[in-house]
Amino acid sequence: MNIREIEEQLGIPRASVRYYEKEGLLHPRRGSNNYRDYSEEDAAALRKIKLLRQLDMPIETIRAVQAGELPLTGAVERQAALLENESARLDSARAVCRAMAADRVTYAALEPARYEGLSLPGQSSPPPEELRRPPVEGARWAYDPWQRYWARTFDLSLAGAAAWAVMTLGFRVSVMGMAGLPRWLFQAVSIALSWGALLLLEPLLLCTWGTTPGKWLLGLELRNKQGKKLTFRQGLRRTWGVLFTGYGLEIPLFSLYCLYRGYKECREDRPMSYDWEAENLYYSKVPQWGLRAVAAIGLALLLLPVRMECSVQALRPPNRGEVTAAEFAENVNDVSRMLDSGLWVNEEGFRLPKQTVSILMDGAHGSEDDWEERCYGEPYEDEPAYTLELDGDGFVTAVRMEQEGGFSGGDGEWAFLPLEDARIITMALRGAWCGGWEMLRGPAAGALEQEPAMWTGQPVQEGAFTLTLSLEQEGYDAGGSYLFPQEGAEEGRYRFSLRLERAE
Repeated sequence: MNIREIEEQLGIPRASVRYYEKEGLLHPRRGSNNYRDYSEEDAAALRKIKLLRQLDMPIETIRAVQAGELPLTGAVERQAALLENESARLDSARAVCRAMAADRVTYAALEPARYEGLSLPGQSSPPPEELRRPPVEGARWAYDPWQRYWARTFDLSLAGAAAWAVMTLGFRVSVMGMAGLPRWLFQAVSIALSWGALLLLEPLLLCTWGTTPGKWLLGLELRNKQGKKLTFRQGLRRTWGVLFTGYGLEIPLFSLYCLYRGYKECREDRPMSYDWEAENLYYSKVPQWGLRAVAAIGLALLLLPVRMECSVQALRPPNRGEVTAAEFAENVNDVSRMLDSGLWVNEEGFRLPKQTVSILMDGAHGSEDDWEERCYGEPYEDEPAYTLELDGDGFVTAVRMEQEGGFSGGDGEWAFLPLEDARIITMALRGAWCGGWEMLRGPAAGALEQEPAMWTGQPVQEGAFTLTLSLEQEGYDAGGSYLFPQEGAEEGRYRFSLRLERAE
């Protein structure tokens, strides 16, 4: 069919047909004479375009529907809302016209203030054309749920890593010391930190930058209905809405329901409630974002070792380099606190209780005289937990630990080796000279992880440090930190020793 036949058959002016072709909605083939030859498929497409244009649907929207970027259901629902808005505006204008006509007012005597009260609420709404188009040329509305989800996931990962770095490096709280927490509580703390950082940072980024790292990476931006960046208050309201409505406060199962509900709303091209309440418009400038999502996932995964690195480096004691006896004790107490251990010592290395308690003495039966009161901050043992060797300037050059015991008469009891204290004391001295990972994974740390029965007294060399561990035992069997009397043994003895020396 030629252009004249299309005009007669469909009742569409040729100027409109040419316009649709120019806008990319129509692609007729050309014959040998270079004239356009319209097929039945072209005629069917024109009938659809004619119907949608009769609904005042913009060319941009029809093009998006044709390309499959926007479902027709969502497009017509949005158009219905725009027409209702326009209808309210026209009703308002009609009411004002009738009032002016009834008053028989002249232009010279016209008082605009008299008729402003007759306007309806819809009159103050933005013109339909402003609602149809994103505020940036070449952009489109962001209704793809996965594009938005991966942007949010990256932002949460980044916020969580930032909060984790502040917590570990700033306040020196280590994940190693949280190992005793219930798993659900540990996860709750991590989630709370991530959202807390996001509630602080995202509104600030939206009001200054107009986007966030995750949204920028996925090609998304936010503007208000006037095409301007959101205010801090609008951004804060929106982020709160995302947490409460979009993620259901991260409550198990309910959070999945909220995410699924948001997924359906996006698929139906309906704005999320927090977008509507915050009066913002969410749009994208990137039609193909798949590779960007892969990059976002990869970067989010890279943040996991960053968090672990922060936790490990937080273990490093406060006093570095050459340390005095008092500074070494401070290092011991700090490492013990970070690892949630009970070792607390004074400058001489004597153990101190962290609270005033009454302890039943070994071998006692529970009478009133069998209890020993340990006062907060006062030594409660006759021997120190360790002894130090100092150079002429008073700096620590070596630390020693020793413990011995035994039994006779065939009624021996098990003995406890202070391996946890040995690890903490070793880390306190080595940590003054090395990094967090070396403290945890170096040869000295590896030697302390071995079974005590394997300690032969052979020195372990690690840089400038030399660690010597030995366990001599008779009548005992070793099992981890415990020594158990051998069955039938009449007597037994053991001697545990540790010496960590740093060369000058």
